[in-house]
Amino acid sequence: MLLLGLLACSDADEVLAGLGSANPAVREGAVVDAADIADERVTKQLIALLEDADTHIRRDAADALAKIGDAQAVPALSRHVQDADPEVARASIDALGRLGDAAAGPALVAAIQGNAAAPPLNAIWALGACDVDSAEPLLASLRGHADPWVRFNANTALLALSED
Repeated sequence: MLLLGLLACSDADEVLAGLGSANPAVREGAVVDAADIADERVTKQLIALLEDADTHIRRDAADALAKIGDAQAVPALSRHVQDADPEVARASIDALGRLGDAAAGPALVAAIQGNAAAPPLNAIWALGACDVDSAEPLLASLRGHADPWVRFNANTALLALSED
């Protein structure tokens, strides 16, 4: 009888059980598995896990949300572009760039302006990937930055914006 019950469970149900576990190692493993499941319930749980105390889980949740590709994650990911943990911030910015939603623009601009001396290169790229036309003046100003990688990414983002 137990076997029939297990066969009736979907992959999403199993992953959801893991995502809700009190054990951080189980949650982390479930987050990785969740990246392959396009299910509204899984997406909502991953969004909730962006607030987890464990930085690895927050980072992996951002990566999983990018792979799933659901734009409902944009507001939550946007809140983490300046996360206290640099890996979570990087993963959140990368996820926003991969999602390509212009609603991420204000958070990405804030991440760049918040660190003008060494702006996150992935945030510059993400502005172009998200088609944030309002960021053109900021990107144009970065073309004069002392760091050649900042200049390169600003030019690349501006080219991406001009292709649309």
